[in-house]
Amino acid sequence: MDAPAALTTLGLPRPRLPLIGGGLATWVVHAADGAPLAVLAQQWPQPRPLPAWQGPLDRLAGADGTVRLHVEYRRQLDPEAEYQRLLPG
Repeated sequence: MDAPAALTTLGLPRPRLPLIGGGLATWVVHAADGAPLAVLAQQWPQPRPLPAWQGPLDRLAGADGTVRLHVEYRRQLDPEAEYQRLLPG
């Protein structure tokens, strides 16, 4: 399975992440090494993968085969601005 499909399969941003009053919440998904992988927004129907998230899911796995992700809450920041900020270059 490729990484963007895996993120969609996880069902993020709903129902795993809490709904925030006002309906405008932003999260960033990071790999175990801290690389940003995707931006999630309460108001977006799907996560937006970043270039680091492209490719097979197994490349994100540790030595034991487990993929560990960290989801960072970015308050009610503009998700599009966060996405642009995290793009390389």
